[in-house]
Amino acid sequence: MVTANCNVPPLMSMLPAYEHRLMPSAYDAASAALFRCFGGIRRLREEALDRAGVKAGTSVLELGCGTGGFTALMTDRGAVITAFDGSRTMLERARKSVEGPAYRQAKMEDLSLSDEFEIVLAAFLMHELSPPVRARLLRQCLDALSPDGKLVIVDNSVPRGMWWSLL
Repeated sequence: MVTANCNVPPLMSMLPAYEHRLMPSAYDAASAALFRCFGGIRRLREEALDRAGVKAGTSVLELGCGTGGFTALMTDRGAVITAFDGSRTMLERARKSVEGPAYRQAKMEDLSLSDEFEIVLAAFLMHELSPPVRARLLRQCLDALSPDGKLVIVDNSVPRGMWWSLL
């Protein structure tokens, strides 16, 4: 069984931004623009799911489901999904867009997992977490995997340095 303390504020320290009513649309638009030069966000997601072997009946724990971009593609493949996100507004968009998965709101810091999954997917999440939270979450992800399970991390890095902070 997957459980979480859901009486906590959403995931990131940028809570007001992630809870803004326009954030889901802004997130989707930014993702589309950011990955356009790499063949598009859908192509990236499809390739990650192909490499992970997501198919009908695959049990997937999705951490940081956001607006449901990966969730929709996995649902189309027939996967059985439990999807977590820290943002209420992002989860609302995912629920409206993709029916079927079990959606849960929880801070990654407070996540408690007890089920086993064939795949644990953390997409565009790890860079949002502090190193101690990231380490704890990775340990939990490994513990939640079935014996032949796969941990799949899809992420980008955020540039550091003075020039980037000026943008």
